[in-house]
Parts: sequence; C-alpha cells; structure tokens
Amino acid sequence: MVCCRLFLLFPVPAAWGDPHIQSLDALSLADVKQTIMGLQSVASHFDHETYNAFYVRESMAAYLKRVEQLEADITPKVHSRVLRGIVKEHWMQCEESEAMPNGSKPTMWGVAVENKTLLAALRTALSGHSLLLNGGALRGEPAQVEIDLGGSMVALAVVLPSVEPVAQWFEQNRLPQRHFELNPKHGESGRGAHASHGGQPVSPLLCSAHEAEQMLRKAVGEKLKGDLYYFDSAHGKFIVFKTHVANRFHGYHTNGDARALPKAVRNKLQALGVID
Repeated sequence: MVCCRLFLLFPVPAAWGDPHIQSLDALSLADVKQTIMGLQSVASHFDHETYNAFYVRESMAAYLKRVEQLEADITPKVHSRVLRGIVKEHWMQCEESEAMPNGSKPTMWGVAVENKTLLAALRTALSGHSLLLNGGALRGEPAQVEIDLGGSMVALAVVLPSVEPVAQWFEQNRLPQRHFELNPKHGESGRGAHASHGGQPVSPLLCSAHEAEQMLRKAVGEKLKGDLYYFDSAHGKFIVFKTHVANRFHGYHTNGDARALPKAVRNKLQALGVID
C-alpha cells in the first residue's frame, strides 16, 4: 500500500566523520529526553494515520550506546528502555543500500552524502513522500535539506519529533490523501438536510464542502480506519467524518461538547491546540 515514510535522523559518532550530521559527543541527557518525549508523542498521536517509520540500524545502535553512557549513573535506565520500547513497537529497520536508482552521486553543500538515513529518505522522496524527524542531527530547526542529485535539487522535509509540525506535514503530504464528499441527507452549509433517516433525526453539515475538506485533512481519530473528528471554530461545533469508501468521507456537525468525544480524540485535539 502506498503511504508516507518517516525517517529518524540521529546524531552520529564523531569518528564517522559525517560532515552533514551533528556529533553524538555534544549530546546531553536533556537533548535525549526531549527527543524521546517527542517520539513518544508522535507514536501515540498518529495511530490513526497510515505511514511507515524507519531507522538505520547502525545509527540507532550508536545513539543508544551514547544514551547508555549519559545515564550510566542513573537507576533505572529510563531513557534507553523507553527508546527501545518505542522503536520495537512503532519503527522498523530500513534498507541501507547507498545506490540511487539512476546511479547519481548525491551531494549536499558540495560534499558527497554518505549518511544512510539521508540516502534512504532521498530514495523514498524520488517515488513518494518522506519526512525526516530531526533527533538533534541537524543544527537549528531547518524546514528542509536540499540534496543535489545529478544536477537536480531534491528537497527533504525536516521537522522536530513533535506533534504539531508532524501534523502540519501530514495535512499536506498524507498518502493516500483524504477526500470529502457530500452526503445528501446531511445537506450543506446548514441547508438541505433530511429531517430524519430511518426514524432518527439527521445532523446537518453546517459548513461548505470545501471547508469540510480542509478540516478533514486536519482531523484526528481514535484508531486507524475509525471515525475522524475536528472542531469547527466558525460554528462552535465538532464535526464528525465517516468513511464510506477508502479515503473518502462524508461529515456532519454534532451538538455534543468535548466530553462526548472519545478520550483519545479529545487529548489529540488538545495537543494540537484546537480545544482547551
């Protein structure tokens, strides 16, 4: 199945001599805690999304070794244990071939790219959507890195491992993307809804189909393939999206408040700052 791919980009040992990636020697326990908390939040928040998440084995091993050094005098070894748990449950080892499909030699800043995570993300970007999660590997907070591939520049999106930037990236780059379709029984823009259906009252769609589509791309769910939810601030009501064909949804507004939402959905909307 076609889907987005996330790649975890870690700092590497200074001995590797990687000119593009930060050294693990500068990593602090505070840096580790921030990265791991971010990875935890991403893993739990996006369980309603379809994606694959990858790491490079030798980079992960080096990072874990550095984490264990930093928490050598700490009991229990919380950070390394939590990271191993996240990786085991949510991430998979990626292929580490350094060859590009067209045989080109990728460069960045005029220097050959040898980092296997960057190369894996680059191969994916040539045929789909890939996102780099910057676990302290790149200085500052770059929105992208550009790699020269045989004279053609390929931009790889970069975000910190945090809910909001990853959500914004999914909104625009999700594969497959969600699409909204009107259901006549719910009407549109507060008009045309059926009075009842099967003896039950029908909830109307208060916004336009275009507005619903924009909210659908931001909506969150409790689980994969379940209903999706968002808060329509223009109407002060929650909107529910139900799938009727793969990746195609219809929707309607509800009169219930946040307490009527599944707890997981409520927490996700709060994490996005959509509701208090």
